[in-house]
Amino acid sequence: MFRDSRLLVLLAAGSLTTMAGGVVAPVLPDMVDQLHLNPAFAGNLVSIHCLTIGLFSPPLGILADKIGRLRVLIPCLILYAVFGIAGAFFQELVPLLVVRGL
Repeated sequence: MFRDSRLLVLLAAGSLTTMAGGVVAPVLPDMVDQLHLNPAFAGNLVSIHCLTIGLFSPPLGILADKIGRLRVLIPCLILYAVFGIAGAFFQELVPLLVVRGL
């Protein structure tokens, strides 16, 4: 039972990166209109998480090997939730990009 629940958590955490762009893409035109964002740069809201994944995956992987996977995964999931919710409170492009990246 314990092994299956750990696998389920791992698979769910892995799907978060895939869903991160898929959640924003359908509402992007509405966000551009309602928040008066520059359409040329608003598309970065969909893909900015890919940059931060590429930058932080190697150091976090090394850290996970040193201190343990769960000790890295759980705080990262908590921060993912906090910054995901924080995006609802910003109405300008730069702060939205920052919290989307974080």
